[in-house]
Amino acid sequence: MPALAALKIALRSACSNQKYFSPLVRSCRFSSSAETPRGKPLYPVDKIVLPSPTTTQPTLLPRSSLHSAIVSHSSMKRLSQMASLLSMALPMVELNGEVMLVTEKRIEERGLVSPAWQIRTKNSTCDLTIGEIFPMGLRPRDWVKGTREFTLKPGHMVSVVTAQKLTLPDNVTGLATLVTSLTQKGILCLNVGVVDPGYDGPLSAMLVNFSSVEREITVDQRLFRVLFFEHAKVKNLEKFTQHPVTYSCAIDARSRHQFSETFLNVQGVINLARKEAWKVVGVSILLNWLPILALFAGVAGAVFGGLAYFNPS
Repeated sequence: MPALAALKIALRSACSNQKYFSPLVRSCRFSSSAETPRGKPLYPVDKIVLPSPTTTQPTLLPRSSLHSAIVSHSSMKRLSQMASLLSMALPMVELNGEVMLVTEKRIEERGLVSPAWQIRTKNSTCDLTIGEIFPMGLRPRDWVKGTREFTLKPGHMVSVVTAQKLTLPDNVTGLATLVTSLTQKGILCLNVGVVDPGYDGPLSAMLVNFSSVEREITVDQRLFRVLFFEHAKVKNLEKFTQHPVTYSCAIDARSRHQFSETFLNVQGVINLARKEAWKVVGVSILLNWLPILALFAGVAGAVFGGLAYFNPS
């Protein structure tokens, strides 16, 4: 940044000099006669008039000085052109600081997304598509690994893995967001956000259908829009690599054994409510009806005991 500040000061000084020399040279008038009207010889000098807003009186300069001024003006003109080009770059440097957005062809050139033939850029982002689908909990009977379509029922969840792989160096951070086409259908993602520098592997997501109708999830469907930010290198970088095959197997096992089919495990909540309801009924019987039953048993015992006493036969 000190170098940029020094460059700006030099450019401002050059521009101010250019503003001074431009009217100076444009107003130069060369004398063509050898004598003045009074007959006195005219020495090789030039009359230079400084226009407004300068109020300096006309000055006589030797021809050599005029030549130096013209040469200086040419240099200042070239420097001014250079300054005009740099002036457009300097504000960008000051605005962005050490962060810059990586877009379009630079994504492929830097190898941030692979395979290259699956890179789909849109404006300033890169699209990632669904590569594999893994239903949650118990799998439907008609589901086979590698199925390209899955019907996501209301309130149900599904895990998906991207077809593309990200490879981020130590000076690039990714930001993944769910595409609007899915959110408008009531499908939201539970795990989406920052992709750290040094990450190498695909991305995954757990999708939940919050709508009241069934939604189709298919392979090659747009899933994420990713922004790539280039910044200063991370000193203490922690690299993390996920092999696509191993990662898919881990997502499959986690989806099958650690999650239910529905969001918040609705069926599990219903079963737990039934179990707790029977507990409440049992406790209520013990606390409220048992004393009454004991009273009736005592009364019945007294009655039957009296009858047996008065009627021994």
